[in-house]
Amino acid sequence: MRVKARKTLPEILVELRLLRRKLELMSQRLADRIDRLPKDGRHAQTYSKEVSQLSKLLRSIVRLEVGLELLEVRLETAMMLGAITQSLREVVNFVSGVGSQLVAIPEISMGLQEIQEELGSLGQQGVAPPDPALLESVERVTEERLRKYIGSGLQ
Repeated sequence: MRVKARKTLPEILVELRLLRRKLELMSQRLADRIDRLPKDGRHAQTYSKEVSQLSKLLRSIVRLEVGLELLEVRLETAMMLGAITQSLREVVNFVSGVGSQLVAIPEISMGLQEIQEELGSLGQQGVAPPDPALLESVERVTEERLRKYIGSGLQ
């Protein structure tokens, strides 16, 4: 049995960007299709039903697109925080090593120990919980993008 290799954060980010781009293209095609539908009186009822269905689909796709964009930003932030955390660990290790060499100078040794403790506590702080207005923001951006795609006549 073959074990699937775990993907790195940058690889996942690339896949997210590709998926989001596909969704953007789908959104544009749907908006174009809505614009091209005949609007004459004979087909008004059929037109109305199809526009309604396509608009619902477009809304779902744009909402997913906005969600993936938000996920991209969060993943990029996580990658930056990971790099910062790694750098912070290296600094803490360096300060620890220097501090152990300077035990003979109590004032410096105590100062370095305080710095080491502060840096260590910074590295242990958690990430703040997501803002409760996040979904509201996604909805607002979704509506803005929908207006861009098919104008204010969205149902």
